[in-house]
Amino acid sequence: MSAEMERDSLWERAVLASEVERICVTPEGLAHWLVSDVASGIASANGLAEEAAWLRDLPIPKGLASPPGANEVLERVGDRAGAVLGEVWNETNERQQLESGFGNPRPYWLEVALAATSQTGLWVGVVRRARAALFSAYTTAALRDRGEELRGIPVEEGGWLSTWLGSVQMDLWDHARQLTYWPLTAGDDPGSKENIGLIVGGNPRWWPDDAPQAESVT
Repeated sequence: MSAEMERDSLWERAVLASEVERICVTPEGLAHWLVSDVASGIASANGLAEEAAWLRDLPIPKGLASPPGANEVLERVGDRAGAVLGEVWNETNERQQLESGFGNPRPYWLEVALAATSQTGLWVGVVRRARAALFSAYTTAALRDRGEELRGIPVEEGGWLSTWLGSVQMDLWDHARQLTYWPLTAGDDPGSKENIGLIVGGNPRWWPDDAPQAESVT
C-alpha cells in the first residue's frame, strides 16, 4: 500500500468515529511520574514525609542509573508500603478469607502505563522498586474498601481505591499530552479531507520541542 493510500485508509477509519483521541507521554515523563509523583504520594500516605519531599524534588530522568540515594529512599518507601499492606491484609482476612490474587485485575490504563514505564530504560532500579510500592498501595486501598464493605459501610466513588487511583491518574495526566482530532469535510465536497485538532495536557516541562511522543496510554 502506498503512503498516500495508507493515509487515506487511516483517514476513512477516523471519519467513522466522532473524534480521535490519543494521550501520549515521553519516556522521561513516565519514569518521573512513577518514581517522583506516585512513590512520593505513597511515602506521604504512610508517614514518610522526608522521603516524600525528597522524591518530589527529583530531576528529569536521564539514563539507566538512578540518582544517588534514590534506591535507598525507594527501599524504605517499599518496605513501609509492604508492611502497611500486611497489616491491612491480616485485619481484613480475619473478617473474610481472602484469595491470594485479591485486587486483580488492575485497571487497563494503569497496566499500560506501568508496562510502558518499565520499557523506558530510565532509572531502571528505582522504577522497579516504585512499581512494587505501587502494587502494595493499590492492594491496600482495595482491601480497605473491602473492610468497609464487611462492616456494612457502602463503598462508592469516594472509596479508598477510587480516590487513590484518581490521584495517580491525575499525576499521570500532568506528564501527558492529549491530542484530539475531529474529522470534517470542507465545504460541499464530501471527498475533501480536513480536520481540526485540540492539543492539551499537563506541564509543558515534559514536552520539549524535540521530544518524541513515545508512548500512548489510551
